[in-house]
Amino acid sequence: MSLKTRYSEKIRLDERHLELSRIQFGSHFDATYLNTGSVGRKPGVVLDAIERGWRHLNINPTLTTYLESEHTESCRQAAADLFEVSSECLFFADSTTQGLQLLIGSFLRNAGDEVVTTSREHKSVNTILRYLEDTRGIRVRRLTVDNDLSSEQLCMSILNVISPETRLILISEIDCHTGWRPDLTILTESLKLLEKPLLVDGAHAPGNGPCRPGRYPLWVGAGHKWLGGPNGTAFVYAERDLIPRLDPLIFGDGFYQLREEDLYDPRRLECRGTADVVKLMGLKAAVELYAGLDQMLISDYQNYLVSYLKESLLSRLPARMRGPSMGLPEGEGQASMITFYFEPDFLKVKDLRQALWDEHRIWVQPDFLGDNPGAGARISCHYSLCESDIDRFIEALSGFVVD
Repeated sequence: MSLKTRYSEKIRLDERHLELSRIQFGSHFDATYLNTGSVGRKPGVVLDAIERGWRHLNINPTLTTYLESEHTESCRQAAADLFEVSSECLFFADSTTQGLQLLIGSFLRNAGDEVVTTSREHKSVNTILRYLEDTRGIRVRRLTVDNDLSSEQLCMSILNVISPETRLILISEIDCHTGWRPDLTILTESLKLLEKPLLVDGAHAPGNGPCRPGRYPLWVGAGHKWLGGPNGTAFVYAERDLIPRLDPLIFGDGFYQLREEDLYDPRRLECRGTADVVKLMGLKAAVELYAGLDQMLISDYQNYLVSYLKESLLSRLPARMRGPSMGLPEGEGQASMITFYFEPDFLKVKDLRQALWDEHRIWVQPDFLGDNPGAGARISCHYSLCESDIDRFIEALSGFVVD
């Protein structure tokens, strides 16, 4: 039985989905884009919303920028509805990095404050923590994540190193390097009993199936990746009782007024000077598009593409898979990314990303877990893609691999 036959009933690959992709993402591109995990292509509704937004703003830029709060609030409510959280606990940042910096800095204030995290976090997290080590004297306890680690082992390993000085635990909801989605239930429930705050980097979660940040006390997510929102958009969720503990990165007009009116209102953290409300109009369109889709169907389809790609790689090429996203124990999760690499003797080129782009107009993410990132790739299987995109990639890749 073929892979497509095994999946077809579950994911319902039909013309309705293909038509959605054609309408929203078009078929006029002269390039195959396989790196949504870094920055996503923008669907048509987002491009249209941004164009309408700039034209609207241009009628009275001061009014729209400073006084028409409905644009920001309608986007906030749309996101809150999608994530099934209270809009009063949700605020916007210009990036997941900015949101992470705000939350991390709010809980690691003094010399000796400790954060427990892992070796598989995004490099922006490492940069933030290094800066706080240099300037505040915080301590970083970093757990090494092995390729065969299970979710339970990951959670228990973190819990075993927590100390009285631990002020924050930081972990990714989806591993940015491999797409592994560990089950964090044990960690979340245990930390709640220990009254230790957990910060979850959910950069890849919005658009990768149903996204529920309310499961965690602190969470950040990207709007510009899988959702296809404008660049410079991110969501930050904080439990209501934690909001008064949050410090801004930038102080702007309105901060003290909002704080004095309601210490639990996170909108004061959005006071960063002149705001770009137009990008929030685009973000709202992205959120509403995804909210209107069958999210489980989209997730199943993206997972099918991952499986189709993996089977194609292993059956046709001497590719090796990165863990722990591959070979998962039963019950483990996999988001819509796959990472592989080749041993040096099997490649005709030094940098796959550059060669694929120069010769075939195919864009991928390097394998940043390897000593030679150019010898591998991380592929994002977004629902805007189809089997023919995967086939084109495999055919192009074959030309760079020794027979």
